[in-house]
Amino acid sequence: MNRPVWLQLHTGDPGTNGASNLADVDGRQLVMFTRTSTGIVQPTGDPARFVVDALASDSNITHGSLHSDAEGGTWVWNLVALSPTAVVGGDEVTVGAGMEFRVTGWTA
Repeated sequence: MNRPVWLQLHTGDPGTNGASNLADVDGRQLVMFTRTSTGIVQPTGDPARFVVDALASDSNITHGSLHSDAEGGTWVWNLVALSPTAVVGGDEVTVGAGMEFRVTGWTA
C-alpha cells in the first residue's frame, strides 16, 4: 500500500466528511503511507509540514483527515491524535515518523 493522500489538520472532530473544525494552517499536505508486515500503516517519504497562520488563535491539533486531493476530492477517513498538539500563530507542525495506525476487521 503506497498510496498518496492529502492530510488536513483539525482542532476537533472532523465530522463525517472531514470538513469540520479545520485548523488554521496552510492547507492540506501530501503524505504517502505504507503498511508493514504487522499491519501497521505508517507514513513514508518526506514528513508533512504545516505552517499555522500567523494571525491564528492559540489552538490544539487533535485530529487529522485524509483526502484524495489537495482541495476538494474525496474524503477517505479521519484520524485521532494520541495527544493534542498545542500551536500558536506562526508555528510549524511536522507530521511524520511517529504517526501510525492500524485497520482491523476488514475483509477483502
